[in-house]
Amino acid sequence: MKNFLKNLCLLFSIFCTLPIFAEDERQTLALGNTSNPGNFSGGDVEFYESIAAKGARQTGLCKVLERSQWEAILKERGVQKTEEFLNGDIVPQGVSLGARFLLLLSLQNMDISLGMPIKVKNYSTRKVKAVLTIGLKIVSVETGELVFNEPFILEKSKSYSESDAEYNAPKSDIAITFKSAFSDELATEISNLMYGIFPPEINVVQVEEIKKEKAKSVYCKSNHKLPENARLKVFYLSHETIAGEEVDREIEVGTLVIKKPIATGKTTYLCEVKKGEEEILIHMNEKKALKCKVSFERGFFDIFKPGVKYKN
Repeated sequence: MKNFLKNLCLLFSIFCTLPIFAEDERQTLALGNTSNPGNFSGGDVEFYESIAAKGARQTGLCKVLERSQWEAILKERGVQKTEEFLNGDIVPQGVSLGARFLLLLSLQNMDISLGMPIKVKNYSTRKVKAVLTIGLKIVSVETGELVFNEPFILEKSKSYSESDAEYNAPKSDIAITFKSAFSDELATEISNLMYGIFPPEINVVQVEEIKKEKAKSVYCKSNHKLPENARLKVFYLSHETIAGEEVDREIEVGTLVIKKPIATGKTTYLCEVKKGEEEILIHMNEKKALKCKVSFERGFFDIFKPGVKYKN
């Protein structure tokens, strides 16, 4: 019994010297104070802040510090929340919170358009269109510069019959029904944006299919899970001297579209080559290191699809 306790204590002491959790090396994104020029309700402000946090967090690419969390940290340290920090312009407090980027929402407008009733025999319907405009800024805490500054414009339409409560409902009530419809789409778009702000490492590792001296499909390996059907820009790094300075310049050679992972839970993906079929094959045959980054630029025909529109 004495030896058993001795061995148990030894095991316990060894266990305590080991790290219980692997150090989380992900960078931190803090959610700043939301501006509300559209006069949304307090509940709506909290709702869209939670959706933004969900979208950023579900990628797993960064740690997300929500407003309530950093407010608690500042309060604990006896630091007042300054307007400069809330507006995303102050760097020192952001650094003290351990955040690299600050995400700021601006709830601009929810526009509801009521179509004229359409009557067919004894049956009437009315089409309702909702347009939600949310401004999104991402500020570098280190430099104070804007990394991203674009409004997201989301559109949804629904048709209601006379038997539906929304048919004659006021616009304020109809807006509530569209809020949940917008939530998943907004979360997805913010998730997509995170792949540009916190890019995972992706490499082309093997050509899978060749036709007529062109690469038709390749395998790419990432250090992180990638979104389905995402476009990947393929490039290599060219070491050059520009104006007396040594720089690595990205030379783009093609575009891929992710088709599927090679197996569940794996981060190696089969990708279809959409652009640069010849160039990619040549570079792979030459053993040149080809890298990728996630791109969510829309193709020509994508402009006819419903969803987010980017306003310049």
